[in-house]
Amino acid sequence: MNGGKSPLTGLGSGLSGVFRGFLIGHTGLLSFIIDAPVEKVPFFIDQLKIFKIGCSWGGFESLVMAPLYRSSQEELDLRGVPDGKCLIRIHCGLEGADVLIQDLRQALAAI
Repeated sequence: MNGGKSPLTGLGSGLSGVFRGFLIGHTGLLSFIIDAPVEKVPFFIDQLKIFKIGCSWGGFESLVMAPLYRSSQEELDLRGVPDGKCLIRIHCGLEGADVLIQDLRQALAAI
């Protein structure tokens, strides 16, 4: 997204064969790093119309959060988040891919 990095479960980790052997498809939970200063994260989240702030416990809502927003640079380095960037985590609900993608696009365009 927007030239960012998207670490998906198991892909590229050396465990992808294990995941492919046991899983059919993937969940609606994913993370990506936005290519914008960390200070823009609250504005990005506020621009979302479909995604609401929260973490998923297996529900059907589309949710967004920035779990490392106030983390130290040491923590960000440990998690592989580049300097000055921020990890965004989303859970995709039942609204439909086209609606969710459009919501993310318009929020990214605003930053």
